[in-house]
Amino acid sequence: AVMQATKSIPIVMVGVGNPVELGIVADYKKPGGNVTGASYLADEYARKLLQFLKEAAPRLRSVALFINPSNEAATVLIKQMRADVVALGMQAQVVEVSGKGDFGAAFAAIRRANTESILLPPEPLIQSNRGAIAEFAQTHGLLLAVVGGRGTLPANGLIGYGPADGQYTHMAAGYVDRILKGAKPGDLPVEQPTRFNLVMNLKAAKALGVEFPASLLARADEVIE
Repeated sequence: AVMQATKSIPIVMVGVGNPVELGIVADYKKPGGNVTGASYLADEYARKLLQFLKEAAPRLRSVALFINPSNEAATVLIKQMRADVVALGMQAQVVEVSGKGDFGAAFAAIRRANTESILLPPEPLIQSNRGAIAEFAQTHGLLLAVVGGRGTLPANGLIGYGPADGQYTHMAAGYVDRILKGAKPGDLPVEQPTRFNLVMNLKAAKALGVEFPASLLARADEVIE
């Protein structure tokens, strides 16, 4: 909507997923036009998080993937996530939610399928309802993994992984600074974060009967006791 409103005023993205695929910028190295900023590589973070989840619980056989089909980035994300789940020898249950009223039906579907774990992507609707999802997961003893850092992992969440908290805000400020000093948005490459956090919750693991391997704990940036 903002791009339709102006072709001249600079626009800075703050962690937009798949901007080239969505036609927001022409190229990562040379965006062109009046839009630039930071990109959120949700599929890569979700893939890594799935690997950590499987390493933490090798016998895990299934995972529910929440997705918002009304989000333009959903198609690319869910295609990759399905492939990643299968590659790890698990079954994927795709759970679609387009509004707050859809979560009750989503929870019922997960229960019917006896799915053992849940993975939450960095999608606004889903993340804004992660409290209800976390409560459901805790009630039914499901492993909960969240794409994001400590700030997005619920108290009973098992694993969180993603860019370090606040990094996108700092990156956006850098873009604004350069643009105000005369740089053209179309000449500023789209950047990705360079710092990532792996958060592991020992308290949740104990409640779920999960024992983190020492090799995995050694890689954690933060361990919740």
